[in-house]
Amino acid sequence: MKRSWILLSALLLAGCVNVDYVGRKFAPVPLHKVKVYLSRKDVPADKYLVIGRFTAKAKPRIHPYEIEYKVQQQGAEFGGDAICLTDSYIRPNGAYNTDLEEFGSPVPAKSIVSPKEKELFGKEVRLENATMWSKLRVCHYLLLKERDAVNRALFP
Repeated sequence: MKRSWILLSALLLAGCVNVDYVGRKFAPVPLHKVKVYLSRKDVPADKYLVIGRFTAKAKPRIHPYEIEYKVQQQGAEFGGDAICLTDSYIRPNGAYNTDLEEFGSPVPAKSIVSPKEKELFGKEVRLENATMWSKLRVCHYLLLKERDAVNRALFP
């Protein structure tokens, strides 16, 4: 009974994770065969090839292991043999925030409000207030496939 409650809570919280994938798709593999590496240094360089990239986004209350499990499930569906965490951070997320910083765009410099703008729009309101900003946990993973399996699939 206790196990079913844990599974149910994990399933409910997993629905709060948004996972985006870019890459190749191979035949699905069983979930228990997808290995998890927490650093690029831990991945054997001659064993795997990168076949895709995951970006997982969730509220900070979602535990990183739950995000990892969701990415591992997606990795199994896309035929990966391992996932590797490359980056994880918590960033502000709000109505005026974009995902530009994920693609290496520079953060805009702080602008100076002119007296004319103050007259037209009123006093300056900071966007960091609780109503406009919330936090968002972002994790980047690589999807890896065994080199021999890729060669067999591409060159039969």
